[in-house]
Amino acid sequence: MDDGGRPVADTKKLVKLARKAAKERGTPIEGGWVDVPIDSGLVQAPRDLVKTYVNTWLMVMVYYHEPSDVWRIGLRRHDRKEITSPWDVLQEIKERFFPGRTAVELYPPPRDLVNDAPMRWLWLLPYDMEAAHGRLGWSRDGRGLL
Repeated sequence: MDDGGRPVADTKKLVKLARKAAKERGTPIEGGWVDVPIDSGLVQAPRDLVKTYVNTWLMVMVYYHEPSDVWRIGLRRHDRKEITSPWDVLQEIKERFFPGRTAVELYPPPRDLVNDAPMRWLWLLPYDMEAAHGRLGWSRDGRGLL
């Protein structure tokens, strides 16, 4: 782990692994997601990291916080540049790994802000919150929350 507690990965090996998997599957490079085992030595991470996926440009880190039933999805480019993808790219990634679930991005008050890496974070709503509040989103007729 680095000083900030973030996962440290051997980026060159991860990209090579993703390219090889995409070639073997005959899939486009961006679609060639590879599941990187936590114990592979390619990724060292905190204990709440449960899954890591990579393709040739992005790493997706999935964390689970058991006491609160919260899933957190960290997204980081291999070149460590800012993720400027539009929302539909994030939606596609969320649906690939958590189909049918509701996820949100959080914008905390300045006192709680941690912004020391060019990453994006998606938080999955707990199942009981989804059930209690129904679907979260805008209706096509503009009536607000569904």
